[in-house]
Amino acid sequence: MPNSAKEHWHLSKPSITGGKGLVASQHYLASDAGAKILQMGGNAMDAAIATGLMLGIVEPWMSGIGGGGYMTVYQAKNDRVQVVEFGMQALLASSSTDYPLADEGTNAADSFNWPAVIDDTNIHGPLAVAIPGYLKGMGLANQAFGTMPFSKLIEPACQQAELG
Repeated sequence: MPNSAKEHWHLSKPSITGGKGLVASQHYLASDAGAKILQMGGNAMDAAIATGLMLGIVEPWMSGIGGGGYMTVYQAKNDRVQVVEFGMQALLASSSTDYPLADEGTNAADSFNWPAVIDDTNIHGPLAVAIPGYLKGMGLANQAFGTMPFSKLIEPACQQAELG
């Protein structure tokens, strides 16, 4: 019997609990940053922002200020769902004519199966650059849903970055 048939893996995410809640993430230092924000009186959004900022330091290959995304926020007290969008943006001087589509095919290296662009200018070179939206999105989420100043939420990540 192959060894792989005998293996048993326990997969989990490190979580940190405290008197004010629980935070789970891909790294214990990120979970700890969020839990400490809860202990300081922050709300779930404050903890999520601090956790995400710390992930950018301890797992920069998966997270960080150079990217973007979106956040779905559920507010139980008024049964409302809102979305904070913070995607990357193309350069202001760019145009769709900078990315002429190939006559056929898709970009095999792209998981979205988008149409191929001539010379892959959307993937390689100076026209492939986008303006990150992550920090702007965290700021918007903090203003709309947070209770603590952004400077307090980014502090744990800054301290960890200085430690290396």
